[in-house]
Order: sequence, then structure tokens, then C-alpha cells
Amino acid sequence: MSIKKKLKKKYKMFGGLFGKLLIGAVGTLLLSAVFDKDNGENNKVKDDIVAFDEINKEDNNIKDVFKKRDSKKMSDTQITALGMTGAGKTCFLLSLYKKMKDTFKGFSIITDDDNDVHLTERYKKLGDINLGIDRFPMPTMDLEEFSFELRYGTTKIMSFDWIDYPGGHLETKKEGNIEQYKKIKETIKKSSSLFIFLDGALITGKDEEEDVEKVQDKCSGEINRLYQDYVTTNKLFPPTNIVVTKSDLLKNVEGEYIYSVIEEAFSPLFVKDKVKKLISIMPVSIASNVDDNFKLKPKYIHYPIFFGIFFAIRAKIDELEKKIYSLEKVDKANKNEIFYLERSKEEEKSK
Repeated sequence: MSIKKKLKKKYKMFGGLFGKLLIGAVGTLLLSAVFDKDNGENNKVKDDIVAFDEINKEDNNIKDVFKKRDSKKMSDTQITALGMTGAGKTCFLLSLYKKMKDTFKGFSIITDDDNDVHLTERYKKLGDINLGIDRFPMPTMDLEEFSFELRYGTTKIMSFDWIDYPGGHLETKKEGNIEQYKKIKETIKKSSSLFIFLDGALITGKDEEEDVEKVQDKCSGEINRLYQDYVTTNKLFPPTNIVVTKSDLLKNVEGEYIYSVIEEAFSPLFVKDKVKKLISIMPVSIASNVDDNFKLKPKYIHYPIFFGIFFAIRAKIDELEKKIYSLEKVDKANKNEIFYLERSKEEEKSK
């Protein structure tokens, strides 16, 4: 089988799996009204709160995001998680793994045995109400990296590395650790999507200006500086998902208010300019009412990962399309050259 035919076959395979993924991820379309749905209200939330319906209009935003992986790493892509200490990144990952390990509509996430035991035991501890506040994970002090594989039935869709940076790492430039700051930017450059974790407890719904200031102080201030510094060099930003944790605390806060706070706090990300970017907002929660005695009941916890894999697959399809186009150009050039050679041969024969 020729290289071009192999690539076309692989492209077709990605298209098929991509379609299946959309079936599982279609629930994300409902998230645009999720905050108000919990209130029993029908207030309209801006369409931008979940940008799923804008993907087809923004194809160019992700064409250059999928990078060749390090030869030592077998994963197809990576997702980078950023957020300040206490935002809930670890609780999210533990709950996500438990949810997807048990499967969702035929989809599942697997990892190696060591990580499986490690994540499962930590989730069990999180669910032990007898431990009180000690059930919560300690703040992450060092970079954590996990390798996963998303499957549909027994079919592999895509493998990915989950890179979790501790909150303090975002302040490394301010503290003078330029090398660590550069490492974060390099990780983002290799990522097909970026997850920013925002602590939902920062949004009270009482005073919008105060809530914006709290979000900026605890999260978006560092993110915005990183964003502006990054795009100055790279001219694009990977598709970004703002994951609002502890959304159970936002039941009585209108979706329009939440969107407004986030849009203002992360304003550089939402400004329409020449920088290629796509931003979505998704609420998640590990329980319906988190306190010292809560029972684990993750809500919407799996939707963000479908979003991340979606972008990775789209980027991979774009990569394959470019290869196919290059090969077709070579084929066309070869056919033209053969034609002229044949004609020249005939001309020589006629002499």
C-alpha cells in the first residue's frame, strides 16, 4: 500500500472515531445553560460560554497546535492543566479517572497499573467521610504527569499526557525563576488544549466588581500575564477550557453573571484580535454540596476531557490533510513530468 493510501486510510479512521466522539460529547451543548438550569430558571446565557458551535468557524485556530511528540513519549498529544493552589485540579483528575474508568456511553480512560492503583486509592480517600478535612488531597507541590488512553469500546481513540502544574509555578517569573517559566510556555506549545482551573468559590454573585477582583487576584492575573507573554512570541494560543470547579456553590448565581465575571477577569483571552484562540467555559463539581461530610457525586466532570480530545483529533486530521496534500502535489508533478517525457520520446521517434 502506498504512503498516500495509508494516510488516506488513517484520515478516514480519524473521521470515523471523530464522529463517535461527537456523539459522546454532544452533552457539552447543554452546558451553555447549566448554571441557570440548576436554578430552575430559563435565563439566556451567552452562546460563548461554550464555544462548541463555533468550532467549524474557527478551524484555523488549531491547525498549528498539534506538535510532534518527544520520541521518548508514546502519547499522541498532551493536555496542560493550570490553576492556583486550591482550585481543585487534583480532585477533578481523581473524579474524572473514576468516572471514565467506569465508562461513559462506551467511552473509557485507561492508564498503567501503577497509576491506576495510585489514582484509585486517592479517590477512595477523597470519598472517606470519616477522615473529615483530611480526605482532601494536599496541595500539589511538584509537577505531576499522567499518561492516559481514551477508548471507545476496545478501540483506541487517542492517548494523551495530563500535565499538571502546581499553582506556585505560575509565579516563577515574578520570583525570578525564568527557566521554570520558560518550561511552562514550552509545555503549552506542545499541548493540543489548555485547561485553566477556576475556583468557583471566588464567585459569590453579590458584587460583580468584587468578584472580578478576587478572580484576578487568585487566578486570572497570573494567567493573563502568561497569555500575553506567550502570544507575543507564538502568535496563537491553544484551545482553552476554563473549568469552573465547585460549581455546586453557584446554584443561586445566574449564568449571565458568572460569564460576565469570567469575561472581565480573563479579558485578554476574550478580546477579538489577530491572535488565534478559542475559549470555552465549563462548570464541574465533585458533589452536589461540598462540606466536611459530603458524599462524592461528580457532576459534568467528564465533559472537559471530551473537549480536549476533540481539539487533538481535529489537529491530527489537519496534520494528515497537509501530508496528503503534499503527496498529491508530488504525484501531480510526477504525472506532468512523465507526460512531457513521453511526448519528448515520441517526438524523438518521429525524427
